[in-house]
Amino acid sequence: MRRIHLPVLIFVLAFSAYAAAANVTISVWHAIPEGPGIDVFHQAVEEFQRLHPNITVETVNHGGYNETLNMFVTAYAGGAAPNVAMFAKVGVVSVVETGALLPLRERLERDGILDDIYPQFQQAVTIFGEIYGLPYSSSTAIEYHNLDRYRERGLAEEFPKTWAELEEYATRLTYDRNGDGEPDAFGIAFAPAWNFLYDQWIYQAGGSILNEAGNQFVFNSPEAIRAMEFVQALANEKRVATTGGNNAFTSGTAAIRRASTAQLGQFIEVSDFEVGVAPMSCDVRCWASISGGVFTLVNTGTPEQQEAAWEFLKYIYGPEPLARYSLASGYMVSRKSALESEIMRVGLAQDPRFLVSYLQAEVGEPRAGTHVPFWEQVQSLIANAGRQMFNQNADVKSLFDNAVNVANGYLREYLERTGRDTVFKR
Repeated sequence: MRRIHLPVLIFVLAFSAYAAAANVTISVWHAIPEGPGIDVFHQAVEEFQRLHPNITVETVNHGGYNETLNMFVTAYAGGAAPNVAMFAKVGVVSVVETGALLPLRERLERDGILDDIYPQFQQAVTIFGEIYGLPYSSSTAIEYHNLDRYRERGLAEEFPKTWAELEEYATRLTYDRNGDGEPDAFGIAFAPAWNFLYDQWIYQAGGSILNEAGNQFVFNSPEAIRAMEFVQALANEKRVATTGGNNAFTSGTAAIRRASTAQLGQFIEVSDFEVGVAPMSCDVRCWASISGGVFTLVNTGTPEQQEAAWEFLKYIYGPEPLARYSLASGYMVSRKSALESEIMRVGLAQDPRFLVSYLQAEVGEPRAGTHVPFWEQVQSLIANAGRQMFNQNADVKSLFDNAVNVANGYLREYLERTGRDTVFKR
């Protein structure tokens, strides 16, 4: 146990009492989408203000993660940043590089929170060895299944566990509904814009996005190419997949969809069929990326505002508020005490489908973009390769060789500019 010297303890207690007595206003930027989750978040904000009448919380939603990040960069440069900001996990590192965020490890240890956060989720917010956010909206991808279609096609409600089984199921779930000789009911739906889900295929095939040294992109390895050729063939050669994304699934056009666990509540609400869920089918290994949103403490404002902002973050990240948000939104809780709370126990008993994402938590790992400040550029390269792979049936190896060459150019420039030899350390 770390020893805290008495003068330091006295200062902390005195400062906390001073901050609690001051009337302060804090600004909170978030990227929580419309739906049940945002209602629960606003409820938690109101509860916090009732408990802390001296702290006024002003919340602002600038849209999605990218919009919030872009607005933040401009605001911070102009001296108008909020006290709390929410970013995608893969966007935090670029903000850390600017010095705009306060590290949280010492606060988390001081307030007995750090050991309550599951290690996988700690890793997802650890940058350069320091923790820079609270994993509030945490997610992994899971597989969704149209159980009505399963029954219609005579399939047992046992979900595929391997890629081979996934292909078999997708084939049996694909057919021609209108009799024109072309399939119009598909087995599986991929995204029209190849988003973060490509991670799952590449890592499950035994590949990676970055090498272990953190100094080279390798998503054109033989394992990665095999994964991309597998999904390309399902869509273009075997014609058992569509690139209609989430809409293809919820409309009933496709029977299987890999998507974030955060979609669970929405899928259940908007689909006119019974939705089944399961951990993702695996290849040479099982793997799931930990994604979602992070609340950060911004290096701005007065000491009183910073302490008030931390009190706010502690409250919304408390076991009960976090559990309520999870059950409403479909996002995962990242704290042991939240998962073990009575609220979660009752909620998961009412609908065990919300438990599925936790079944694969042990194989969850942070995305490569957690450590790459220029990740949006790299992700754009992969997305463009994915579109050509599907829409033009272009050669996968050539596409991804070209994308890796450009990405490694970005990486070399970054390492030379910063004087580092890896993206994993300062």
